[in-house]
Amino acid sequence: MARRERDADAVGGDPLNGASREHVRATVARLGDRVMLYLGAPLAVVYCGPQIVSGEMSPLAAANALLAAAGVALTTWGRRLPPARRGGGYALLLLLFATVALFQFGPLIGVGAFFIMAAVGVAVFGGIRGSALAVAAVAGVITAAALDDRRGLTTVEWVEGGLATLAAMAVTSAFVAYLLERMEAAHRAALRALERERAERAAHEDAQRELARVRRIEAIARLAGGVAHEVNNALMVMLGNVELMRTRGLGGEEARALLDDVLAAGHAARDTVQTLASLDGPPLAGGLASAGDTVHSVVAALTDEAPAGVTLVAALTADGDVPMGPDVLERVLGVLIRNAWEAMPGGGQVDVVVSADGGERIGVAVRDRGTGMSPEVLEHVFEPFFTTKPEGAGGGLGLAWVFGVVHRAGGEVDVQSQVGEGSTLTVWLPRV
Repeated sequence: MARRERDADAVGGDPLNGASREHVRATVARLGDRVMLYLGAPLAVVYCGPQIVSGEMSPLAAANALLAAAGVALTTWGRRLPPARRGGGYALLLLLFATVALFQFGPLIGVGAFFIMAAVGVAVFGGIRGSALAVAAVAGVITAAALDDRRGLTTVEWVEGGLATLAAMAVTSAFVAYLLERMEAAHRAALRALERERAERAAHEDAQRELARVRRIEAIARLAGGVAHEVNNALMVMLGNVELMRTRGLGGEEARALLDDVLAAGHAARDTVQTLASLDGPPLAGGLASAGDTVHSVVAALTDEAPAGVTLVAALTADGDVPMGPDVLERVLGVLIRNAWEAMPGGGQVDVVVSADGGERIGVAVRDRGTGMSPEVLEHVFEPFFTTKPEGAGGGLGLAWVFGVVHRAGGEVDVQSQVGEGSTLTVWLPRV
């Protein structure tokens, strides 16, 4: 129950807006403990003590003393009782005390206040039925006292005041009971809303897990298909050339040419396997490269290789060593630069910029002004064998290899791209 109350509080914001009847009962019961222990009992002692000492205690004063004693007992020895029972006991004692005070002091404002407090307690712990029974009981006591007043306790004014007090008690009880019912309804509504939210969240999480599973399967299928395609191509070359040599009995230069093709196909298959193996391996061991020197050397080496209309521009706003061998960093930049100019079939400028992010990392950004990538393409850009190039124009392993080797060096690759505006791929590596 306590957890349900906390859940409702989380939904409703204000604890009272989501509180259940049991929560209100527990709060009122704790309040009753303090009032009885620190206020009711001392007042009873102050009021009844002198009468006990003088030996002139009236029956009504004795009744109040007994009620106070019962309240103290309920506070001290009744703490193990559930809040509903303990609080109900307080409400009953308060109602009896108010009734005794009505006969002892008459329908004064203070006596009416006791009845109002009793009405609240009865409504909290007894609900509509308890309130109705309490009002009926007090009405019966007042009626019986008015009809059979052999001790002269009642007068017309007393009866009128008592009925007014009874009416106030009835209205208060009804209002509090109605308020509690509304609070309980709000509590139930909050719990239902919470359950719906949990169900929706669970459904969303299930859908996300299913989507992730489907994407993993797609990636695995693409990887398996790519490996099969690359290895199959190599095997076809090998087997075809060997079959030609066997069936035609070729030798000399012809055999050497076919063996060269077999060797090239084997190397291609080996490179594919090694690239795949490098996607997920241990951290790169050893090797340092100057980011600025490497950028300048790669740009100079690829300038002659660049297609017509493509210009390579190097710019340094910072420099430093990174934990990656020069040959590996050169290959990383080569992949990024070639991808950049392939994204500009009509030519353009490729910027290779070295920068820093406050001294902790060195970034090498390759920026093109090409076609850009859609959000759908960006989701798969680092997956092995994913490519937007035509069949045979690329295997789709370049960016996957870059991603893997950069992460093994303790870095990361950031991609910014918009369709029609180009792309920027930045390799961030720790400054050594």
